[in-house]
Amino acid sequence: MLDQASFDALRLCDAHLTGIEWKESGRDLCIALASASGTPVTIVCAWAHSLQIDLKTSAHRGGHPLTWEAMLTPKGDGWRLVLDFAGDGSIELLCNGVFVAEAGHGR
Repeated sequence: MLDQASFDALRLCDAHLTGIEWKESGRDLCIALASASGTPVTIVCAWAHSLQIDLKTSAHRGGHPLTWEAMLTPKGDGWRLVLDFAGDGSIELLCNGVFVAEAGHGR
């Protein structure tokens, strides 16, 4: 499980959102990103809830939203994850724990 310091070490600023997927019968939320270096990273949010996804695209502009800031902070007995895509919106949720998925695995 990631703590705040190890999450920050992932350096997810300027990462492209490449996918969002529910796993484990809808219990866990997987957020796939391509880091600024191009390395794929999948964040698994265990027992995710209170999910808010607010993403916008402009006319004639597609592609993957780019993170401005990624924050993981303690919240009660769990964690609050915020991915801020600047003018393109955000993803916010609460969960019990955050992991990095191994390549080719959901968790």
